[in-house]
Amino acid sequence: MNGVKHSGSRESILVVADSFFPVRIPDRADDEKGVKLPLAYISLADAVTALGSMAGTIIVDCFQSLPDDLAVTASTHLVITPRGHVAVASGKTLTINGRVTIFALTPFAGLGSIVYGANATRNVMGPANMSGMAGKAPVVNVGEDGFEWGSPGGGAAWGDITGTLANQVDLDAALGGKAPVSHGHAESEVTGLVSDLAGKAAASHGHGPSEITGTAVITTDSRLSDARTPTSHAHPESEVTNLVTDLAAKEVAANKGAVNGYASLGADGKVPAAQLPASGSDPWTFVKLASDFTTSLITNEVVTGLAFTPGANKTYLIIGKFLLRTATATVGPRTGVAWPSGLTDGVARMEGSNSLTTAAIRTWGAKTTQNTGSTGVATTADSHYGELEGHIIVGASPSGAFQITLASETAGTVVTMKAGSFIAYREI
Repeated sequence: MNGVKHSGSRESILVVADSFFPVRIPDRADDEKGVKLPLAYISLADAVTALGSMAGTIIVDCFQSLPDDLAVTASTHLVITPRGHVAVASGKTLTINGRVTIFALTPFAGLGSIVYGANATRNVMGPANMSGMAGKAPVVNVGEDGFEWGSPGGGAAWGDITGTLANQVDLDAALGGKAPVSHGHAESEVTGLVSDLAGKAAASHGHGPSEITGTAVITTDSRLSDARTPTSHAHPESEVTNLVTDLAAKEVAANKGAVNGYASLGADGKVPAAQLPASGSDPWTFVKLASDFTTSLITNEVVTGLAFTPGANKTYLIIGKFLLRTATATVGPRTGVAWPSGLTDGVARMEGSNSLTTAAIRTWGAKTTQNTGSTGVATTADSHYGELEGHIIVGASPSGAFQITLASETAGTVVTMKAGSFIAYREI
């Protein structure tokens, strides 16, 4: 007898299957021998629970999914047939403490674990130990308390066929007469294709004049090269529909920005200040210091970016507000003015902090660069106050710019005019 035969004549046989499982009961099986017929279960867990601690055999003949931990006792002989397959869920464990006999090619699967106890024994029959059993299925042999290989109850399903395709003689012959999934055909193998293509024009072809139905002009027709009216001509505005009336409703380009014309737009999309009326507009022009200016010289240094160029024969009112700092509190930052040439007259008054409560004030006329003469400020961490008031009358030929200057009270000590300081001027 091929197969597994478990020891002991009074063991229980439990079968886990999803279809008919053949049972052979010999004639000599009778009540006196105490033969036990196999019991069928749908799940392996149910079979293990039913067997409990009793000695017996559990035959797994179908796919089994174990969603929970399961322990097979040491007195249980677990048999997994070629149809048997146990999938253990992730994080779960199947523990085998007794004997296990495996006929299946892949008896276990899943993301869980298979653990063998200290007394467990494995007998892997496998495909190599199943020669001569082709076409047979396991049959429970009640008379011998085991099972053997016998005739199956039905044919195998397509999914159950394993092994080399060449060994499946009838299937291999049937597939041999089929075309591959990816294949091609010559034109001669497509019915009517050669003759149909023969009656078609080439993709790149031409036609003579005689082949064109209807009226056509060929390249030798003299009318294609004859000059005739209108080769080059013009039309007066009156011959173009609505052109005269449409043009009459348009502004003349020469009137843009002109007196009694219309305003233009600058690069910023705004009407230039020169084209705006004086009434209602801000007469002041502001010049703001974009970045800090520093010096450690005692001579009056021109503050870059804080100046304006006056126009000829104009009179200006000038104001200024300055944010002043020093590296040493006892050394004052001294603001002043550098004058343009060509002035008819001009005066200025400059004020700068000496402390939190006192200020240095300097007043002077045009043509001489002066400064406030500050002798220190209260702190080095904060800005201190500086102010300018000025009034200039410009002659017919001015030159240069009206400029703000900065000097240190002591050579080598850094003084700073902070960004955001400004002057503003307007015509009067």
